[in-house]
Amino acid sequence: MLESVYWCKDGTLVPVEASICLFESGARLLELAVVRDIRDRKQAEQAMSRLAEIGELAAMIVHEVRNPLTMVLILTTVLMGLTSFCNLNLIDFAQQRPSLALEEAERLKRLLNEMLLYTRHQVLQCAELEINEFVTEMLEAVRSLPAMMNRKIELISTLSAAWILGDRDKLRQIFINLIKNAGEAVED
Repeated sequence: MLESVYWCKDGTLVPVEASICLFESGARLLELAVVRDIRDRKQAEQAMSRLAEIGELAAMIVHEVRNPLTMVLILTTVLMGLTSFCNLNLIDFAQQRPSLALEEAERLKRLLNEMLLYTRHQVLQCAELEINEFVTEMLEAVRSLPAMMNRKIELISTLSAAWILGDRDKLRQIFINLIKNAGEAVED
């Protein structure tokens, strides 16, 4: 295989791939050349290269934002602990701020982790899951989220048992995001 460029009559350059083979026909030695236009493949390679660059940039941004975010999470957690430990009677408005800051910082951390996942090749860890049991366990975690504490969240299933094949962590993330988004979209 040989890659080259071909000048078209209109003056444009077209990337091509050529393959040449020799064969005998009777007493004669003949050449067969097949030239193929590879513009689509070259464009796809350029797009993949660009996506790889974007992935590297996203990974760099995630790492740069994660360090200050970790400090914000630590300081907010300490502030909330001190407020509780010292039994400070802050006005309601001031009491809600550290909690809100912590919740938003956690959301930002999850977003950064999701961005980082896009830069890596993902491998699913599939296993058999009983969906009713899985969702019931996951709902316990959702109910403890600060944004969900005043919400009634329950599973009503018409199936006695339903087995699926899936990645537990990925499915958990999907369900938690769906339920949390739904909870944020409606009033208490």
